[in-house]
Amino acid sequence: MLSPRDHVALTELLGTLKTNSKATPVGWWHSHTRSEIFLSDADQEVHNRFFPEPWQVALVLKPHTFQPTRAGFFFREKDGSIRGASSYREFVLDALPMRAAAPAAADPARVPTAGRALRSNGDTVAASPQSPEHLPRRDPGLPERRETRPPSFTTSQPEPSRHWLLWAAVGFSLAIGAAAFQMRDNWLPYLQPAAAARLALNAVDNDGQLHIRWDGASTLVRQANGGTLVIADGPMPLVIPLDATHLQSGTLTYGRKTNRVDITLTVSQPGGREVREATAFAGGIPSHASATEAELGLRTERDKLAAENEQLKADYARQAWRNKVLEKGMEDLRKVVRRDQPRKQDTAK
Repeated sequence: MLSPRDHVALTELLGTLKTNSKATPVGWWHSHTRSEIFLSDADQEVHNRFFPEPWQVALVLKPHTFQPTRAGFFFREKDGSIRGASSYREFVLDALPMRAAAPAAADPARVPTAGRALRSNGDTVAASPQSPEHLPRRDPGLPERRETRPPSFTTSQPEPSRHWLLWAAVGFSLAIGAAAFQMRDNWLPYLQPAAAARLALNAVDNDGQLHIRWDGASTLVRQANGGTLVIADGPMPLVIPLDATHLQSGTLTYGRKTNRVDITLTVSQPGGREVREATAFAGGIPSHASATEAELGLRTERDKLAAENEQLKADYARQAWRNKVLEKGMEDLRKVVRRDQPRKQDTAK
């Protein structure tokens, strides 16, 4: 789900791309980690809002921990509809092959080096690590010579005691604490407003009317330049900008549509800092939803009757015009008959 900040960032990105003719987005992709490959209503809202061209596509990925990632494309048909229930043909993205790790460097401590070996008679001869057969052989009757290191306590020097550092740090801390306690009247008032400064955002429902409230007298609100209230009640969030006057009013009423509403209030502080608090309301579907559906049905029936009435009016107007044409024709015929009747009488005489 895209947050309101994501919507703003995506709008700015697409606006930047429009000014650059070399970069044209052909679509977008996203992953479904908990569901199958399909284009949900929220996905189609994003697709239709940000990628409205008939040739722009959407790619949905389904990652898996132990199996290859599955994917599928979605696109518009000739009539503009999208088959979002499933992709026409899924495909698999194979994982990249694992690269072999670099061989570990040999431990120089284990590599033998050239040196000298001592014979049993005290003479020395050269010893080569590549030619072990040239090493002198030890007389089995003599004990093996081993070098023994002296005990550490005979060679190490005792470290000087550092307990005085600990006592010095304790004394320094006590001195700072005593000084701060003596000067508490100077710094304590500055901490109390900061600790109490909060927006106190909350929401109370009254038969589907959600009363959103916050502390308009708070220090954060009184020194704010403005703010934004984001209401997530369905697939598309509602973003309401608030100026200083609306912020200090501390209330806003919203008619909710679903049983879950998430509310986020962001207040801009001097220096560019932002303070944000969020709350949520969960409850049953508001009772006015059924009333709204009934009103919608009545409105549809009313519009249908109005359309039928307009059609009847149009038919009546056409029939009235036809009657006028017929009456005019009959009147012209009467005139012709009256005009020719004296002629016929003279001819008969």
